[in-house]
Amino acid sequence: MVEVSLGEVYRMKLTTTEGIIPKCKNDTSRNKYFIILGKDEYGDIIGFSVINTKLNINENTQYPLSKDKYKFLNGVSRYVDCSRIKRITSKRFSELFTLDSKKGQISDEDFRFIVDTVKTSKQTTIKEIKQFNL
Repeated sequence: MVEVSLGEVYRMKLTTTEGIIPKCKNDTSRNKYFIILGKDEYGDIIGFSVINTKLNINENTQYPLSKDKYKFLNGVSRYVDCSRIKRITSKRFSELFTLDSKKGQISDEDFRFIVDTVKTSKQTTIKEIKQFNL
């Protein structure tokens, strides 16, 4: 199993199993940046937040990441979707992992704000907060 730490950023080809909607009609997956928020007590399930290129004007729970602060964003400022916690099993994460998957680390200050926003989202349950030790 691949070890992950809180606040690490990865980019992997995720599917609907992880809650990601493919971009084009015939696609089955989509490359997405995401931030590790936590793991369950057994380390079997990883909770994460997706990083999007465009601001979703229908959500007020998005946190901006500056292209100047985070060089791994390749010159494009992006937004963390803090509205919900997505999940991936440790087994699936390990299957998708390559040496190029890990892209960087979110600063402690930004990470704390992201977690606090996720915790206060209407779509986040108390069970999820407890499950991922948020």
